[in-house]
Amino acid sequence: KDLITYVNENSEFDIYVVQIELYKYEDYEIVIPKLYGAEAKKDVGSRRPQGKVWTWDLLKERLLCEYGEQEVTAAQQIIEWGEKNSIKISWSTSQRGGFIPCFYTDSRKGFYPFGITGTGKVEWNAPHQENKAPSPFHKRENRAEILKRLQHIRGASVDLDNVDGYSGLRLPLRVLAHKDAQDTFFSVCSWIKEALKVGAC
Repeated sequence: KDLITYVNENSEFDIYVVQIELYKYEDYEIVIPKLYGAEAKKDVGSRRPQGKVWTWDLLKERLLCEYGEQEVTAAQQIIEWGEKNSIKISWSTSQRGGFIPCFYTDSRKGFYPFGITGTGKVEWNAPHQENKAPSPFHKRENRAEILKRLQHIRGASVDLDNVDGYSGLRLPLRVLAHKDAQDTFFSVCSWIKEALKVGAC
């Protein structure tokens, strides 16, 4: 189900799966179909041509148009925090848009635990690297620790059984417009940065 949602939100393809529940009662057979995939919001068809690099102005316009001021504020504060803390912001070329905060080790190896998307969310990106991530996040348990810390944010959806799946984290940007949530999020970001310096949690 996670894979279907991910593909439908982020590609031009539409994948649907029908689950059939079959019940028998005396001489009757009752079939109940359930459709998965139709509920995903298609992100293809935004005004930005595919393959172009997004900018803050483009993302701000999209977030403002499709979501609201809270999403814009939260995204801007993440960018500002990154600039103050020497975290590089890498802009997306995907159709949905967004950016990825890049945490670097002293040897310039990068770690990209999450991305901020034009769908108004902070999404889990660590599966992109898995055990190729720099120490200490090459170990699954240390990537899981990031999720454990983020689950303290009210409104965050964390799946600790899905550390290496893209649905490990769903965090609406509007949640981060609130100071308590924002403080927790940035404390986790600071912890990631420090852990990469020492190479161990």
